[in-house]
Amino acid sequence: MFFLVAALVYFSMHALVWARTSQQLGLSRRATLLGLLIAAFLTISPFLAHFIPATWPQPPVRVAWWLVYLWMGVIFYLFWLQLVVFVLELAARLVPASWTAWLPRGGRQLSLVVLITVLIVIYGLYAATQWNVPRLNIKSPHLTRDTRIVLVSDTHFGVMTRQAWVERLASFIKDLQPDLVLFAGDQINDHPEWLEPKASVLADIAPPSACSVSWATMNFTSAWEPASCFTTRPVFGCCATRV
Repeated sequence: MFFLVAALVYFSMHALVWARTSQQLGLSRRATLLGLLIAAFLTISPFLAHFIPATWPQPPVRVAWWLVYLWMGVIFYLFWLQLVVFVLELAARLVPASWTAWLPRGGRQLSLVVLITVLIVIYGLYAATQWNVPRLNIKSPHLTRDTRIVLVSDTHFGVMTRQAWVERLASFIKDLQPDLVLFAGDQINDHPEWLEPKASVLADIAPPSACSVSWATMNFTSAWEPASCFTTRPVFGCCATRV
């Protein structure tokens, strides 16, 4: 049921964006229908990506996943921007035309929507490389000395995660000189069969306490057993839960 609802919502986003695009460009009915067929394929593409066999070479699978999920981000912003523009057009009908002369229409309107979307997505890709390190001091009577705890969450390890990125993350954590490392949130996103090299890098962090706590939450619980490469490491596994 969840996947059905998700697919319907995702297709609705594509349908609205394409309907607006067709109107803005003045496309024929045939071109509009063809676009809806493409929208239907794009709707099921994230689900198809999860069924790519682990026996396929990783490079083409990584490219496919990047295309699928990059488009997911693009369509999200296209949907909201097109919806905002549509509401503005409806509101413009209630006031004199001279008051809304500033509102672009047709191809200019579409170009503006696409430009804003591209800028947002580019910024998002850049921001994803800039890790946020808020610091919080907590006093506890149960600790006899200062203890530095580093919490890492929402790593979403999978085929889209480059090994160099994991190595950079491990180095970043080491530079913080933690006594304890906690891995929480959505650790694993997909293809746990390919995560062994990434788990090895993280296991080498080895904080002074020689113990890290891992909440091995995954987007697909069927991947629990193959994902055990994360929780069976010596420095992992003090706490492991399925979500």
